[in-house]
Amino acid sequence: MAFDHATNPHVAPQAIEILGLDPRPKGNSKSILTNKASGKPFVAGCKAEKEHEATVNMIAGLKWEGPPLEGPVVVSIEVRLEVPPIPKRLNASEKRIRAAWRLLALAGDVVPVKDEKHGAHGQFVVADRGNYLKMGEDALEGVCYVDDGNIVGGDVKKRWAPPGKGGWVVTVEPWSKEKHG
Repeated sequence: MAFDHATNPHVAPQAIEILGLDPRPKGNSKSILTNKASGKPFVAGCKAEKEHEATVNMIAGLKWEGPPLEGPVVVSIEVRLEVPPIPKRLNASEKRIRAAWRLLALAGDVVPVKDEKHGAHGQFVVADRGNYLKMGEDALEGVCYVDDGNIVGGDVKKRWAPPGKGGWVVTVEPWSKEKHG
């Protein structure tokens, strides 16, 4: 008989940080990503998604303590996207604007949005939060929880991060009526 972690009060939430890995979204068949060097969007297919999912799964497996949780779980994901560099092709005025935007992004005053008008002055494409959520949930299956079908709650946030600090910060805990309603 399997041990029911959801009813065990001694199982504490676990947080896993997978930093230094540029988070990739999961799409239906293709994802739009941003080339770090040029700042231009490009389309990545299923192979890149599968490789990223496998990498996140492997790293999470090294950091997760204990067996995968059984029963209902709550998963919170913070996607940290690296602030893109300032392209050299910009004129001095555009570079000053971009530098100011980068400072606001790193301070948390600007968040990654898909709307290019409000994102980074029309230069970067950011995927929907649901696509990052699906990638994170699928990548952690079998390591943090037995089946992603057991996820009954949680959230996902997209935030900007300094260069080299992008990645995933995930908290997984057993669901309880007292804490999660």
